[in-house]
Amino acid sequence: MNTNEADILYGEACRIIGEKAFAFAQEGIETNKAIIAHSLREELRQVKESRTLERKSLMLAIQLLEGSIENESVADNGSKAQRDNISTANEEKEKHR
Repeated sequence: MNTNEADILYGEACRIIGEKAFAFAQEGIETNKAIIAHSLREELRQVKESRTLERKSLMLAIQLLEGSIENESVADNGSKAQRDNISTANEEKEKHR
């Protein structure tokens, strides 16, 4: 994955998290990272395989919320593509700080 693709993926994951948090806030629902991640996981189950960018973005958003980027067990158990996405997202996260 090149840097431009990683930037797009990271930006989309952040947008998804923000959109979900805002939707909860509009409904007056007090929330936290675990609740948002659960909601995104439910959404991920409904996304068709053909919508790859959306699936990748949702998976990355869930990983960011759950802190699994720092969790070695996720990287150890994931596919090479998932490990690459996590590594790239970690780099992007550092760039945006």
